[in-house]
Amino acid sequence: MTNTPIRALISFAAFASLAACGDTGEDAEIDMAPATPAQIEVESDALPPADGETFTAVFAETCPDAKPVTAADCRAAGMGSSDFLCEYSLREDEYKGSEAVLTAGEDAYTITDPETICAQGA
Repeated sequence: MTNTPIRALISFAAFASLAACGDTGEDAEIDMAPATPAQIEVESDALPPADGETFTAVFAETCPDAKPVTAADCRAAGMGSSDFLCEYSLREDEYKGSEAVLTAGEDAYTITDPETICAQGA
């Protein structure tokens, strides 16, 4: 059993590291109370997340001569981005074969590259 000293050393190292993890050096209490509304900062001027209804309204306003949107779904473009990727359909079925990007402005969303998007819907 030549592995016994190695096993003992590994076991001791594991025990020592586990013991050190919980040691803060002092008896600090952790506050587990939920945050109150006063503690939560909310950006009240921000636009609500874009959804299918938002995209449908923005599309109708941006492209008045295009066919109406029959179905749309939007999702965030990524963490930290104010853009939303929207898949939509201008047909009678639920297949969403077209895509557009909504960008948040000061007080409303706008379609990125409206000329191309409106031309697809004409």
